[in-house]
Amino acid sequence: MPNGSYDLVVAAVNGAGVFYAATLTTGVQNSTAVGKIPVTPEPGTNSTGPALLTGTVQTGGSSGAVSEVVTLSALQTVSINGSAVQATIPLVQQSVATANVTSISGSCQTGFDCVDFTLAVPGVNAFVGTFSGSGSQYTQGNGAVTYQVDGQPVNHADGTPVCGQSDAVSSSVIVTTGNSFSTGLLSFTNCS
Repeated sequence: MPNGSYDLVVAAVNGAGVFYAATLTTGVQNSTAVGKIPVTPEPGTNSTGPALLTGTVQTGGSSGAVSEVVTLSALQTVSINGSAVQATIPLVQQSVATANVTSISGSCQTGFDCVDFTLAVPGVNAFVGTFSGSGSQYTQGNGAVTYQVDGQPVNHADGTPVCGQSDAVSSSVIVTTGNSFSTGLLSFTNCS
């Protein structure tokens, strides 16, 4: 890992399916022992399940439908030092930071392969703090809990892009715990 400052994001879900708010630690230098990072369960009695981000990825080439692998990330808007930034929130129910989906033929728009997706994420704002060797302090964001889904087609083995777009980002959605929210269509063209 190159020298520098990194942001570390953790999230959790317990065996009963209760999601925990993400915790983001900024300013972590590589090779640093971070120590314990607190996680906080979503509040509430009946709505401690995840927010579900749903949508569709479609891929097509100049001659029609093309199957591709697309990496999806859930991006939550958080405030770091007064600036709104997008943080990748780990997909803890899937035990991965991001999810790979493969578009296939089916009930897609003409000329495209497609795949529907559902990403389970915490439905509450993340806690954010700056790393400190003497103990980091975290504050939960306030206001609406906002997410976007980012899609990036996986490049060919030689590193060349597989589609005309290297990235597509959904519109923003405001979420709450225990409910489903459509992020719409992520469309990639000129794929090979």
